[in-house]
Amino acid sequence: MRRVLMICVFLFFVINVSDSCFAATAKTLPLRESKEMYEHIAGQFGLPWHLLAAVDRYDQTIASVIKAKVPLSFPAHLWFGDWRESSESSIPSALISRQFWGIAEDGNGDGIADPDRAEDRLTALAYQLNSQGNSEEDRWIAVWERYRIARGVERVMQFDQLYEQIPLEKLTTRTFPLVRAKTISFKDTWGGARGWGGKRSHEGTDLFAGHGTTVQSTCYGIVETIGWNNFGGWRIGIRDIQNVYHYFAHLSSFSKSIKKNDLVKPGQVIGWVGSTGYGKPGTSGKFPPHLHFGMYRDRGQLEWAFNPYPELVRWKKAPAVRPTAALHRTPLKR
Repeated sequence: MRRVLMICVFLFFVINVSDSCFAATAKTLPLRESKEMYEHIAGQFGLPWHLLAAVDRYDQTIASVIKAKVPLSFPAHLWFGDWRESSESSIPSALISRQFWGIAEDGNGDGIADPDRAEDRLTALAYQLNSQGNSEEDRWIAVWERYRIARGVERVMQFDQLYEQIPLEKLTTRTFPLVRAKTISFKDTWGGARGWGGKRSHEGTDLFAGHGTTVQSTCYGIVETIGWNNFGGWRIGIRDIQNVYHYFAHLSSFSKSIKKNDLVKPGQVIGWVGSTGYGKPGTSGKFPPHLHFGMYRDRGQLEWAFNPYPELVRWKKAPAVRPTAALHRTPLKR
């Protein structure tokens, strides 16, 4: 009996913590700094402003998920160097740079290096991005040295393209994934049992609509995956500036204008509702036509799904976005 009680308490704890974590991941992170701020700091170092913004943004998105107090790459031991006698959030920059070998910088000239001040934080970041040299290749080497994981560099590349080509004030725009000219029905099926491919839970929302209903991008983002998946059939995955992966599955076909690494925008046609999946390429008709829509938050080393249903309800209540033409294709830098 005692063992059963302990298991129940453990499950209660896990479920409640998981629910709170998933709820937290659904929040939209504001674009913290202005383009003018990034341009001002980057200009002092000869950096492209959008690269500085991209690295800063990636830090923010990861820190928000792992609940870090300061941006990802500025924990106290790194910002303050070997400083161990003070718990203050800011100390004179001269002490850090001359005695304790930290990375902190005084970006606004007030004599204090504080990671919570944008000018100080971005100035330290700019120094890091120039640490390997001033060429484009040198800066991407610096990005690699900063994270030491390929997916971290890929995220920065994606964000760099988004910042460079999309007006900053539009980047967080999102919209409903289906054109609302036809009947659409959906409900919260998060965590429900799956009927094919083994014991799995449902990590998304199924939106039932007629075969051929237009599917549109929900965000400004980069096409990260496109093609066949044995579970999802013909599917597309798009990464947005929030570091959220938008997953569209069971499509009947894709728009011919969409390719991997393309930039897309809200309301842009990316495909059409179908019933593909649950088998080898081309398998179709094993279930009613619908769009499976999922959302995944990047945690640095892996992706973590969260319930998209509340977002879909909110987007459906917002004014509809009419389908729009594709953006010009801009391959990612490599």
